[in-house]
Amino acid sequence: MRVWKVLISHPDDVKDSVSTVKRAVHLVNELLAAFRVPLILNCRSWIDVTPDVHAVSVQQKLEEDLGFDACDVVIGLFWKRLGAKKRGEKSGCERELQIALDARADQGGPHILTYFNQQMAPPASGSVDAARNQLWLAKFKKHLRQSNVQTADYNGDRELENLLVKHLTQLAAGVSYADEKLKSKVRGKIIFGQTDFRGEAGAELVREVEFRFELPEGDPDASENWISKSH
Repeated sequence: MRVWKVLISHPDDVKDSVSTVKRAVHLVNELLAAFRVPLILNCRSWIDVTPDVHAVSVQQKLEEDLGFDACDVVIGLFWKRLGAKKRGEKSGCERELQIALDARADQGGPHILTYFNQQMAPPASGSVDAARNQLWLAKFKKHLRQSNVQTADYNGDRELENLLVKHLTQLAAGVSYADEKLKSKVRGKIIFGQTDFRGEAGAELVREVEFRFELPEGDPDASENWISKSH
């Protein structure tokens, strides 16, 4: 059984959305288990790290404990800001994603997915700081796109969950079947909420999850299999 290490990089203003990411990962794991795919996604963020002292900084302690250069998937979540930073220095999220980018350039991984909440934010106490944070965030988003990192906008946690299930299922199916004879034989459709996606993994996702999987002809188990799960 393979275990994918999935890390979430996020500033404090989207801390409550970490539970949404974990729900999406749980659903993807259910789908993988239903079809006996030997893969489990294990999800962590800085919230899961026990605070401790470090010779250099707390941020470096987090980076060492989580290992953004030795994981399989990094999910970046953003809304109003990049995180705490000083002029001329990178925020924690910038550092973490840059570590992942450098590792991807050196060793081909991890996969990097980033999501930007477009919901209206409560009025900021300091308009100058808010404008500066938005500018930094826009520049960082542009940098990610120029680095061929997948970016997606979303409106609220429900839409974030939809996108994560779609993208993680696509990613897990594509990589998991890469060395299997089924890869070119699997066909299907993913629908989750208002999201419609068609790809090599077969699935139809709604609140009642229905997953369609077609095996190649000649396989002793060849048939159309339907599995429904509550979500």
